[in-house]
Amino acid sequence: MKKYFLLFTLTQSFLLKADQVFNYLLNNNFSAIQESKKTDFDTPTDAHIFQHYKIINQNLRHAIKNGSSLLTAIHQKEVEENLKGRYTFVHAQQWFWEWYEELYKMLYEIKHKTTISNFYFSRFFNPDKIDLQKEEEIYQDILKQGRIDHWKKGKSLRPRLLFLNAPLFGNTQNLVCCSVDFWQNGSDWSWLHPHGISNETLFKKFSLQSLYKKYKIALQKLEQEHKALTSHGHILFFSMTKQFVTDNVYMARMCGYKNNVNINGQSTNNVCTFIDKFKQNPLQMGETDVIEFCLILTKHRSLQPTPACQIFAFNDVDAQKWKEFNQKREALFTQIRKDITG
Repeated sequence: MKKYFLLFTLTQSFLLKADQVFNYLLNNNFSAIQESKKTDFDTPTDAHIFQHYKIINQNLRHAIKNGSSLLTAIHQKEVEENLKGRYTFVHAQQWFWEWYEELYKMLYEIKHKTTISNFYFSRFFNPDKIDLQKEEEIYQDILKQGRIDHWKKGKSLRPRLLFLNAPLFGNTQNLVCCSVDFWQNGSDWSWLHPHGISNETLFKKFSLQSLYKKYKIALQKLEQEHKALTSHGHILFFSMTKQFVTDNVYMARMCGYKNNVNINGQSTNNVCTFIDKFKQNPLQMGETDVIEFCLILTKHRSLQPTPACQIFAFNDVDAQKWKEFNQKREALFTQIRKDITG
């Protein structure tokens, strides 16, 4: 038995309200998709399936077949969050990121005497050494220009972008930008900009080098167990308020360059307007499958835990194995916490 979502359950009322096009896709019922309603979809995924089900079935049938339960869980969460009036996105990562995200979050919580829920750090930094002026300058430049390949001293700001799909199957025509395909292959684009991340570097970011030496072997052993849990990736699911989207997300084409879309012949780069209109009536849009969204990653804004941007993680690890692994991880983390806090 698999475990597909970790921190939440869904009520039957949410399941009943969901559009049926998602289930039609899973069951190869394409005639039903054609005959379904054409307006006012619950989620971007439903509108996208209605508009692009043929290419989705052609390019992602294997992933849909093998990951149907996982994808259903994500879609159900998407329905739940959209019914709250929030905006949702997905991002797939290689599996090893889950290990480092949990380790970093644990160290962050201890050092800052806080508890973090429904949030994952997609970049790791020393939270006590933030150059606010530099971070704001980076934020303003990306907000205005989008991806910047040659910022100060020729430095690319691409690592300051997290690439998102709004529909679960977004970029089906261009699989190198498709979260579901990345999940299936256990891949992502992080190899383009090696982050030099290790257990040791994360401890160093919190000035805990000596403590790392004590737990080095135990961490390495558990990390190896983590690697063996799945050959796939994991998917981060983002639920954002309208204001957070407006402040931190922009519409892009491949590679993160800014991009406008046409709605009934009118050009716009407003992310929320696009998603609202897309759910309302996908037939009024131009080409929508290849649109990407970029979350601007800055240490003083989007990389700070906030209810305005909740992040949930999904994986396809066997439920019992996942439970046993997390018990081991929590036991180790508890020992580390005691050594830090006394």
